[in-house]
Amino acid sequence: MARTLGLAALLAGSTLLAAAPAARADEEALRKELEETRRAMEALRRRVEDLEKGAATAGDAAVVRPPSAGAGLGTVTAPNSRKIELSGQVLAWAERWDRSYRPNDPMGLDVQDQGWLRVSLQADADIEEDLSARVEIRDARIEGTEPATNAQTNSPGTGTDLKQGWFEASDLLRSGTSVRAGRQVLAYGDHRLIGDQEWSTYGRSFDALLLSREFGRTRTRVDAFASRVIERGAGTVTPGVDNDDQDLFGVYAATPKALHHSDLDLYFLWLRDLLDAPGERAGESGNTGFATAGARIAGVKGSLDWAAEGAVQRGRVAGDPLAAWAGHARAGWTFLDAKWKPRVGVEWDAATGDDDPSDGDRDSFQTLFPSNHEHYGILDLVAWQNVQAFRAGVKFRPHEKVTVALDAWKFRLFDSEDAWYGVNGAVIRPGAAGTSADLGTEFDLEVVWTVSKHFQASIGGAHFADGEFVRDTGNGGDTNWAYLRFVVTF
Repeated sequence: MARTLGLAALLAGSTLLAAAPAARADEEALRKELEETRRAMEALRRRVEDLEKGAATAGDAAVVRPPSAGAGLGTVTAPNSRKIELSGQVLAWAERWDRSYRPNDPMGLDVQDQGWLRVSLQADADIEEDLSARVEIRDARIEGTEPATNAQTNSPGTGTDLKQGWFEASDLLRSGTSVRAGRQVLAYGDHRLIGDQEWSTYGRSFDALLLSREFGRTRTRVDAFASRVIERGAGTVTPGVDNDDQDLFGVYAATPKALHHSDLDLYFLWLRDLLDAPGERAGESGNTGFATAGARIAGVKGSLDWAAEGAVQRGRVAGDPLAAWAGHARAGWTFLDAKWKPRVGVEWDAATGDDDPSDGDRDSFQTLFPSNHEHYGILDLVAWQNVQAFRAGVKFRPHEKVTVALDAWKFRLFDSEDAWYGVNGAVIRPGAAGTSADLGTEFDLEVVWTVSKHFQASIGGAHFADGEFVRDTGNGGDTNWAYLRFVVTF
C-alpha cells in the first residue's frame, strides 16, 4: 500500500513539472495580447483628442464639410452629441376644385386642377443628459408652376423654410421643469384653437419660449408659453411703438382621467396685436388684446366615446370691446363585436357672431390658430366663428389597414348680419340684414389605406350644396372637390 501511494505521488509531481512550462507560455502570450490592446486603446485615445481639437476650432459644434468635386453629399460629424437621428417625409397629392368658395374667390367661380409636393427633413440630437435639439427643414411647391425644374422659381406660398429649430433643457436646474426655445410646433387638445395645421403645405409653427412641467400622481402637464406670431417693422424704430407686433401667450393644463373616464384640459390664452387697425365705427381704430379661457373633456368607456369644449373671449379687437363664446360637443358609439367595427357619431359646434357689425361692439368669436381641416368638414368652408354646425357620420374598417369615413354636415350662420368666415378666419362674404342664415350642406367621403408604418395613401371627395345665404349674397352654385394623397415617412 505504501509503495502504491509513493508511486502515485511521484507520478503527480512529474505531471506538475511537465505542465509548468506550458502555463508559463500561456501567461506570456496573455501579456503580449494585453500590451497590444493597451497600445490600440492609446492610439484610439489620441485619435479622439485630434477629432475634438478639430471640432473646437470650428466653434465646438457640429462640423459640416462641403463635398469635394465629384464627391457625394460630404460628411457630417457631431462629436459633442451622444446621438443624432435623421427622419423625413415626402408628401404628394393632387386635387380638383370646382366652384370652391374662398376669401380670394368669394363667388366660387374658380375651377382648378392642382398638384402639390412637400418634402421634410428632420434631425433630432441627443446632445447630453437633459439637453436635446431639433432642426426641421420643409419645402413645399405647386407642381408645374416652375418654368423649368432647374429654375428655382417659387409660387406664392411655396419654397423652402425652417419648420422647426429649437433646443430643450428637460430638467432645468433639477427643478423638474423643461424649457424649449426656438421655432416649434404648438398644438393642444383637438387643435380647435391652437394646432399644427399639418394638412396644409407648410403647417404651422411658432417662434416661442415654452416651459413645461408634469406634476405628481395626477400626471397633470402644465405648459406656459410666449410666442411671436408676426414681426412687423423689423429693422425700423418708431418712438413709443413696439413695431406693431402680434404675440400669443398661454397657459395650458392637461390632466389624464381627471373626471373618471375623461381627460380634462384647462387653458388661458392671450392674443396681443399692436397694429392700429380700423374699428367697427367709421374713423375709430385701436389695438387688439383679448383673452380666451376655456375647458375641454374627452373620454372613452367601452363602446362609447365623447368630447366637449367651451371657451369665452373678453378684451378688445381693434379697440372695440369683445364678448364672445364658442362650444363643441360630440359623441360616438363603436360596435366592437361587429366585423368592420363601425362607429356612428353626432356632433354640434357653435361660435357666436356679431348681430350689428357697425355698433362698435364685437360679438364674433375669434378663431385664433387652429387646425380646421379635421373639423367642420374636409372642404374647409367654415371656421369656429359665426357658425352653427351639425354632423352625423359613420366610420368603419373593411380591412385592418383600411378606414372609410362618411359624414354629412349642415351649416348655418350664428348671425346672418355678420359674415361667412373661411377656414383661416378671413371673410368669404359679408352678411346683411334680412338674409337667410342657411349656409348649406356638405357630404364627405374619405378612404385611408395604411399600407405600412412608412407608407399611407388616401383618397376622398366632398360635395357642398349651397344654402339660401349663398344665393342671397351673390353668385350661388354647388361645390365639388376630390383629392388623392400619398405620404412616405422614413
